[in-house]
Amino acid sequence: MVSTYRYSVMSEIAEKNFQVPNLTRGLQILEYLRHCDEPVSMSALARELDYPLNSVMRIMKALDHYGYVQRAVGSKSYEMSDKLMHLARSQASQKNLFEASMGAMRQIRDHVGETVVLSIVSEGEGLILEQVQGLHAFRFVCEPGTRQMIHSSASTKAILAFRKEHEVDELLQRIDYPKLTEQTILSAEAMKRELEQVREQGYALDRAEALEGVNCVAVPIMDSSREARAAITVTGPANRLKLDQLDEVGEMMKVVCSQVSENLGYL
Repeated sequence: MVSTYRYSVMSEIAEKNFQVPNLTRGLQILEYLRHCDEPVSMSALARELDYPLNSVMRIMKALDHYGYVQRAVGSKSYEMSDKLMHLARSQASQKNLFEASMGAMRQIRDHVGETVVLSIVSEGEGLILEQVQGLHAFRFVCEPGTRQMIHSSASTKAILAFRKEHEVDELLQRIDYPKLTEQTILSAEAMKRELEQVREQGYALDRAEALEGVNCVAVPIMDSSREARAAITVTGPANRLKLDQLDEVGEMMKVVCSQVSENLGYL
């Protein structure tokens, strides 16, 4: 274990007026634990870092709650978890997803003329990461960061259809199913039937289920885990992206998106 650890750089930062003391202490605790070869007790942390024990206890409980540290088995001492490593990997992974998807999104947009978006499922909702705007004067703008309801989005259907069944079942049982249009899916049982159809055909449809007069087609993006990591979706007004065209668009998108999945390691 590290016996003495001083943070010259961190101490200089801590002296600046804009610092939040407990945040700084939390970061310094993580820095300390990163250099330790074995778990450390809270009293040892307080002694080594010259912090009040009560402050260390509150910070460690918060770090433990959010999964950044963990109790050693059979001990009251703590060590770093692998959450920060997973966050770093996720950031790199997300960058690879963008790089792999943008060319396909532009190709689909040029073919269909409508707005194309890249989405994931995060914290029980759909989340738009990026868009390629359509070519028409009137087109949909889907800003990155926009959230989508699980039960009414083609993209979330496309992703969930190719995720672990028990995880999807748990999610479907705990979400709400508000009625947004006359076509909205209103129960977990109906969603399960819809996801089975998505698995069979390889793409998902939104037939004006989230917004009247708006249709969508989504195709999953798979990776080396053989699960859907994201979805690419075409969205457009029903008078242009017509119901009788959705299957044709879906089949075209499957061909284009298969290369994206292969680039992410899907075989």
